[in-house]
Amino acid sequence: MDEYRGKYTPLFRHLMEFGGKQWPATFAEVEVVLGFPLPKSARKHSAWWANEQDGQHSHARAWLAAGWRTSEVSLAAQTLVFERALAASTPAKRGRERGGLPSQSERGPARGMREAVPAAETAEPLTLGGQTFQFAAHVSPEAGPDGKPLEEMPQQRYRDAASAPLNRHGHGPFCRFSVPGLPATPGVYAVTVAPALVYVGKAKDLQRRWGPSGY
Repeated sequence: MDEYRGKYTPLFRHLMEFGGKQWPATFAEVEVVLGFPLPKSARKHSAWWANEQDGQHSHARAWLAAGWRTSEVSLAAQTLVFERALAASTPAKRGRERGGLPSQSERGPARGMREAVPAAETAEPLTLGGQTFQFAAHVSPEAGPDGKPLEEMPQQRYRDAASAPLNRHGHGPFCRFSVPGLPATPGVYAVTVAPALVYVGKAKDLQRRWGPSGY
């Protein structure tokens, strides 16, 4: 595995620490990892995401050096898939089955859970891009009396729901879940499904984003 140092180091570190074999991501999620906006060319030209081996492009060197390749780039949907190209041992394969938030306080159970697991009973915190995320809660979709997840289609409330283009994850149906007891502060959160990281987001108010009405 090559070492990488450059503008796209946050992406390199994120992929090095990622526990899964694939990372289906939106361009916006890549920007969250980077901490700065992608250039306009990344949204206009699929060639920007090419796996060029000549080392001329700093961004491609970042994911190639981490042992990953890009595929399924969609400019219309603003999505792509990062795929692990090499069998490498990552430096932070821990806590991949847990959701995390950068907060030290102990959390309550997530709505819809059959059995809550307190933060104190979990293993080491999740580390991404050099940042440590403290465990918040195990989450399960809100369920009905029969134990089956309740399905929702929130996009149908928009007037242009039938005509507006959506990315591949936008059609639904969706499930609702919440994590009570979070602080009413800005923050970045991560969601994992063992063993892979599936989503990284940011919120101006974590408490409002994750409850009480749900996410």
